[in-house]
Amino acid sequence: MIIRLIQSVNDLRKFNNVNSNYHREAKAILNKITASFNLESIENIPSNFKLKLQWYMAECLYACEKFNEISGRTSTSQQKRAYLLSGALGAMCDFIIDDVEMKAEKIKEFKNPKTEDQYTDVVEKLYALFYHSFINSLELEVKTRVIQYYELVFDAQLKSKQQFNQAITQQQVDEICKDKCGYSLLYIRSLVTGEITEIEKKALYELGGYIQYCNDAQDLYKDLKKGLRTFASTRSDLETIAKDLDKQKTIAFSLIKETPFDQNKKDELLFSLHIMGIGILAKLNRYSKICDGNFSSEKLSKKSKEEVRSQLAIKKLLWYSFPKVIKYKYEDVNKSYNFQLNLNN
Repeated sequence: MIIRLIQSVNDLRKFNNVNSNYHREAKAILNKITASFNLESIENIPSNFKLKLQWYMAECLYACEKFNEISGRTSTSQQKRAYLLSGALGAMCDFIIDDVEMKAEKIKEFKNPKTEDQYTDVVEKLYALFYHSFINSLELEVKTRVIQYYELVFDAQLKSKQQFNQAITQQQVDEICKDKCGYSLLYIRSLVTGEITEIEKKALYELGGYIQYCNDAQDLYKDLKKGLRTFASTRSDLETIAKDLDKQKTIAFSLIKETPFDQNKKDELLFSLHIMGIGILAKLNRYSKICDGNFSSEKLSKKSKEEVRSQLAIKKLLWYSFPKVIKYKYEDVNKSYNFQLNLNN
């Protein structure tokens, strides 16, 4: 099990390292496409924007190759280019919806934008350039469904702006979160050739929901500071966050086990997700520790960034995580984690 854990961590380094092949491939395409833009000098684009694009590209290439791997396929050079460009477009979509001052009606136009030469604003030109470069890179076999899922992701991302509205209900928040990541996962899967079965659609949508919920639990402190209503910040205590996370995990993992892929590949996927889930529970445990065992959203949000960061150090998370990670069994992975606070570590 320890060897398997090391292999899983090393696999993640394929995209989680700016010197990896994935990042080098992303950077080469990015430099070529943006050669006519001096991104660093554009006033309303942050200085680290190009690096952010590169990360999205590397992550998308990694995810698509994992989908190919689980179904016994390998990627062609043309497919890899499409995967990388899809990541760049995803980053541009997030940026134009979340960070650019633009009215909702104007944003909606970019779900299917005009060509680059029909825009004067630099950000709009850049978005159109990535959109059409990506669409033109797609194989005919997948093009229609990719556009369909991209539009669903676009709508979900636009709808997520409602999360700053303090009046929106917990149920509405959960639906927004699930749509946002569920459709994103299906969008990535749509890039990879081969039929997407109904059970796979259900499994990936619910798995996307689980991943988004995990992200929200991990970012609880940051989102409370921003006043953002998420899966985690709309729940009153850590135990409820963990319990509801567990429910979504059970749904998603059970469906993944029903998909018609090789069991060994499903085992590898669920082991990686198991590690992720345990890591999230470890962070919830540290959030309780930060609040001296008496958690409240208000109490956590008043802590300094330094206090929170020191409690989330890797060595502290390992004390909680490692004993639970090594107990992994494929046949039991969709069962409850039975989260319990442990303030002794």
